[in-house]
Amino acid sequence: MDLDEIVEQLEKCRFKCEAGPLENNTAFIALKELAESEEDRILQDKADGALEEYLDSLD
Repeated sequence: MDLDEIVEQLEKCRFKCEAGPLENNTAFIALKELAESEEDRILQDKADGALEEYLDSLD
């Protein structure tokens, strides 16, 4: 299970905390932003790998 899936599962549980809905909790907001940036990093790594493969094939 990756970070994005964990955030998604927690959102579906509709937990409440001292700030009200979990989506208002600053720690959860930070976790969600971290998951989004991790997903962006993974996509960038895949794109970089594909570019490297392409450039290698030109040699």
